[in-house]
Amino acid sequence: MKSLSPLRKTWWAFIFLVLFGLALYLPFLEFKEFKGEEGRRVVVALEMLEKGDFWAPSILGKPYFMKPPLFNWVLAVAFKISGNFSEFTARLVSSLSAIITALFLSLIWMKVLKKEESLPFSGKEPPLWILLLPGLIYLTIPQVIDKALLAEIEAFYALLVTFSLYFWFYLFELKGKKDLAFFVAGCFSGLAILTKTFQALLFFYLPLILYLRKRHFLKLLYSKGHFLFLLGLLLVFGAWFIPVSLKVGFKPFLTAWLAEYSGATRIEGKLLSHLEVYTADAVLYFFPWLLLLLLWIKRENLEHLRSYPLLSRLGALSVFLFVSAYFSHLLIPGARLRYIFPATSGLAFLSSLAFLLCPKILGFSPKKVFIFLISFLFLSKYAYTFYSNSKSPKYFHTVSSQLANYLSGEKVLYLCETLPPYLVYYLKYKYQVVEEVKYLETCKEIPSGIFVLVPRKEKLLNEISLPLEVIPLKIRSNEYLLFKGG
Repeated sequence: MKSLSPLRKTWWAFIFLVLFGLALYLPFLEFKEFKGEEGRRVVVALEMLEKGDFWAPSILGKPYFMKPPLFNWVLAVAFKISGNFSEFTARLVSSLSAIITALFLSLIWMKVLKKEESLPFSGKEPPLWILLLPGLIYLTIPQVIDKALLAEIEAFYALLVTFSLYFWFYLFELKGKKDLAFFVAGCFSGLAILTKTFQALLFFYLPLILYLRKRHFLKLLYSKGHFLFLLGLLLVFGAWFIPVSLKVGFKPFLTAWLAEYSGATRIEGKLLSHLEVYTADAVLYFFPWLLLLLLWIKRENLEHLRSYPLLSRLGALSVFLFVSAYFSHLLIPGARLRYIFPATSGLAFLSSLAFLLCPKILGFSPKKVFIFLISFLFLSKYAYTFYSNSKSPKYFHTVSSQLANYLSGEKVLYLCETLPPYLVYYLKYKYQVVEEVKYLETCKEIPSGIFVLVPRKEKLLNEISLPLEVIPLKIRSNEYLLFKGG
């Protein structure tokens, strides 16, 4: 049987990755209602489309300064192109981000294999399963699966951070274009900052400094290339920073970002408990690929890796990315494992190198172990999806029906001293119970004749005079009261 040409094999690898990712992520993508921060991201994007104001994010006209707007822009574009704003469309952005990241990792992997002078397999070209290694591993990392199914920032953010670091590696090591490498990395870092603030620089500078030190290139931090990195970053970030500063000022954003950073350093309980939970989460969300890193403890495996210069450099950059991200957040009391999500691309490369270079894994051939693990994780995702969907109640469908009956055609609902974005989404956009939702800063003086939803808090209820007819509502763990102002 005639073997595939290198170009056709590459295209087949990309096609397989896309189909695998779509099959893994898309089924039942819209089944669950929004949770966590999904509602906030979606409502901000929808409000941008309604008002035509894309510079300063807001929810019901109230400025939202906690995150820059890039992810909201991407969601808004997805809603505009698709013509709908369903859970499926919103989450599809994250699913596609994960798939594009997997394609990019595979592309870098293929370029490195092609450039390496000798390789640990027979024949001139790597077999298809080796080309698929980093892409399939990335797609099936449990934490990646989790984030690819949510309309949250992480999957898109990880895409930009991965582009920043590994485009730099590709241009720097494979193309020898050092200045261009820094400039391109700066542009993608600027986009990453526009997605999730300045934390993005941590994922670039920590592994970069360690890598340059290993390569004896630390002087490049004082070079023209590093200046171009900063220039690219400032050009991209400034494209938003300057207009928004002229419009609302940059201080509110900076204050909110610094408050979020300081909040992550506060101790919630004992530090030892944090370390235990953080480590347990790492084992759970990076399983089973994390276990492959144990293979690098063996000296002969490391020596084997060092005999391939480019693969060794790729491994060094990846271990610096993954390990530095893990330990730099481990000792931050308020840190969550999702904070290091962009470092999962490093884990994908390190696991790929283990399959490529280790002759046996638990006594079996690497190919058989790889196929088994991919199949196991694919089936496990479906098993978990069916189980979790069966246990997932439709809170907002029920509440929307209750509110529709009580409002009796009223088109405006007021929220007082509470701003639950997911409630805004389901009442106004999905089920269209009301045409408009407005926000009241205080409940002390409620105009008569309007329908108001307030949180059920003792301190708040002591400040207002409730009418005789009050409808109690419970949405997940939150309790509210609905009434008409008298």
